[in-house]
Amino acid sequence: MPIGDGQITRDNRYQGNRPAFVPRHQAALWLDYRLQAADAWGGLSLGGGIRHVGQTFGDNANQFSVPSFTLFDAAIRYDLAAIGHEGAQFSLNVTNLTDKRYVSTCLSASGCYWGPGRAVSTSLSYKW
Repeated sequence: MPIGDGQITRDNRYQGNRPAFVPRHQAALWLDYRLQAADAWGGLSLGGGIRHVGQTFGDNANQFSVPSFTLFDAAIRYDLAAIGHEGAQFSLNVTNLTDKRYVSTCLSASGCYWGPGRAVSTSLSYKW
């Protein structure tokens, strides 16, 4: 068995199956860029990322599966120190940017569930 290849190794009924809710492949990438300016634009940062979760099974018997899905996220941040407010930062984050409809999980007893749609959140933080 290759390293990282999840498999049930000690079970009379499910030996050799992949454990429930464990994807064979999972990956995430996030890129962040801060503008290099000496003026007020110097506090601006832009970020974007991609998350991929491979196909999973809803039970240890591997009787039904959940298809893989890929989601995109984005962020805009502004360091308020660029305009004289040292320690303060504002951010706007968006998850599932394309509002993709996907199945996130299936449970053998209660059915399947949709993953969360697009979500937008903001925050204002201060470090002292």
